[in-house]
Amino acid sequence: KTPESPQASGFQFDSRHVLSGKLRPYLNKVALPEATGKCSTEIIPLLPNDGVDRRYLAYFLRSPSTVNRISETVSGARMPRADMNMVFGLKMPLPPLKDQQHIVDLLTRAEGIVRLRREAAAKAAELIPAIFIDMFGDPLTNPKQLSIRKVEDVVARFEGGNNIQAGDGEASNLRVLKVSAVTSGTYVESECKPAPNDYVPPTQHFVRVGDMLFSRANTSELVGATALVEHTNGSTLLPDKLWRFVWKAEVDPSYMWALFQSKAVRQQLSKLASGTSDSMRNISQAKLFALDLPIAKLEDQRRFGELINSARSVQAHQQTAMMQAQATFNALAAPAFAPHGSL
Repeated sequence: KTPESPQASGFQFDSRHVLSGKLRPYLNKVALPEATGKCSTEIIPLLPNDGVDRRYLAYFLRSPSTVNRISETVSGARMPRADMNMVFGLKMPLPPLKDQQHIVDLLTRAEGIVRLRREAAAKAAELIPAIFIDMFGDPLTNPKQLSIRKVEDVVARFEGGNNIQAGDGEASNLRVLKVSAVTSGTYVESECKPAPNDYVPPTQHFVRVGDMLFSRANTSELVGATALVEHTNGSTLLPDKLWRFVWKAEVDPSYMWALFQSKAVRQQLSKLASGTSDSMRNISQAKLFALDLPIAKLEDQRRFGELINSARSVQAHQQTAMMQAQATFNALAAPAFAPHGSL
């Protein structure tokens, strides 16, 4: 508190502390400050006792098992917060300081590999937008003078599923996609929920290879996210908030996906979305059909599709490598923080 702000509240911290975020603990917000500062009461500075390496404490707090235990006891629906009494009551394996430092050394090396893999995956993800801009220019300024056509000129209709409650997952092998299955721009079929027991869906509600899926509802930043389905298990269903494009004109789906994923088009889609709450915005079919887009010639679309096949292979390789690196890190961390763990 200061004379200017006598009611201000917060915590001081320095390079001895571990900072742990109370809000949305599932986001795994744990940091090691290197300077003196002040934080809000949403962040708790933890000062390790003598004989406790603060990096070891941070890795314990970041470990998946700890994050899961804390997340299971949050309070508040819109702004879930960790129960700090529960956090302070957690039991933590505490080997001698030398062993803690050995564990930290191994986990730091493994974490470094994960970071490098993540950076490589991010660089690979930049390839396709770069190829698109090089071939067709920015859709906002349309420097290549591509033909401007409305979405209704190339799309016959949009197909979506039903708004249904999740089942218990025991009586049905069907799954219903969540909106998060497309928000990254890559189709993630594991982002789904069990279909209701004994639910018999219409045939057109099944996800198919080659589908271009579109998120008609989400936050203003994520609404309009698009993904191509390259693989599917054949038992996954569309929800009501994801649409499948049914093409009217002959197009290359890879080109259309890249066009819809471009920054310029995503900004237009965000402006088209309506709704009183920014946590859930919605795009109507009428507005989407009326959207103007620069559409390249079919032969150029196909040439682009061929070029990005190689880029997708690089992306898939880097994504697999990143997941393997993360799995290795988790495999090292799990026994280290088990009740009688060692590494």
